[in-house]
Amino acid sequence: AEEAINVFYHTSYEGAIDLDSITDPVERAAREGQIREFGQTPSQLLTSPHPQRLTAFEAMRLQTGEQFEGQGVWSVFQHLKSLRAYFVPTAGYPVVTIGFARSDNFKGWLARGLSEQIITVSHTGVVGYHDWLPHPTGMGDRVTPFTFDADPYLGTSKESNFLKGAFAPDFVLEPRHALITGDLKHMFCCGCWDNTIKIASLTSKRVVGSATFHVDVVTSIATDPDDLVLLSGCADGTCAIWGIVRG
Repeated sequence: AEEAINVFYHTSYEGAIDLDSITDPVERAAREGQIREFGQTPSQLLTSPHPQRLTAFEAMRLQTGEQFEGQGVWSVFQHLKSLRAYFVPTAGYPVVTIGFARSDNFKGWLARGLSEQIITVSHTGVVGYHDWLPHPTGMGDRVTPFTFDADPYLGTSKESNFLKGAFAPDFVLEPRHALITGDLKHMFCCGCWDNTIKIASLTSKRVVGSATFHVDVVTSIATDPDDLVLLSGCADGTCAIWGIVRG
């Protein structure tokens, strides 16, 4: 502020004048008149230089990645060269949608040892229920940093294909046609022959409801990160916003 000449008159700052120490009545009256006329500069809040403004990347990293060290989104992008892809079989079905439980960083130590579930949906509506743990498995060159148990019923007569028959003729499921809620309890899917949005229960493995609004086939759906709002798009160019109410 001093270098930019962005300062007030020196006698207006707090502590600059001690009226009780002025014995000359003329000078005291002048100082009091000056205070009444121009006021007093507010007390100084900061005594050290203001920190340098963060970049957009640094601010986002501070809000996300550094909250949970080692688990943040930004920590992944900082080590792209160290990332390695691992492939696991899923009975040969092309997977279009993957659902996994939202990260719970406040999970108890006992619950952290339990396996978590990954749900996959194929292009034909076949749903797979897989278990995984963040613990190494394998030997030699086949060691992976996680344990993955694929759905044993995929490719058999007991596979959980409970969405079959819900889609329009010749419809091929794509990622924008199905989404799984963060709690892995429900799945929304579109592209149905009756122009509805189907709600399937991943617990009972069946369709438990449908929503009707569009007059043509619904071609895409999306939700917000908290699964409170659903947005649907129709083949006729219309969109609809739905409120998700949990029962």
